[in-house]
Amino acid sequence: MTSRIELDLPYPGDTLPLGDLERFVDHARQAGADSATPLIVVGADQDDSMTIGLRIEFESTRQDLIRLLDEIDSNDGDPHAQRRATRELREHLTKSTG
Repeated sequence: MTSRIELDLPYPGDTLPLGDLERFVDHARQAGADSATPLIVVGADQDDSMTIGLRIEFESTRQDLIRLLDEIDSNDGDPHAQRRATRELREHLTKSTG
């Protein structure tokens, strides 16, 4: 099964906290990504020349699902981490059952 980790980018002119980018990279490394893992640039549906996010895709395991649940449980209410982990878990579960 393929899982993905995705980072939503802010609107042009807005800022992205460096910590959000660091968490994205740390999360990807914990999931098995390394320096050779491709980083996919995500374009907007209505205009694919507009970058709206970054994504890393990789083959996932049961352990990945457990890690996502642990992240949701331990993120101390950080809404960005909660949303990201919940979205990843939902995507993984809907791909594996649909």
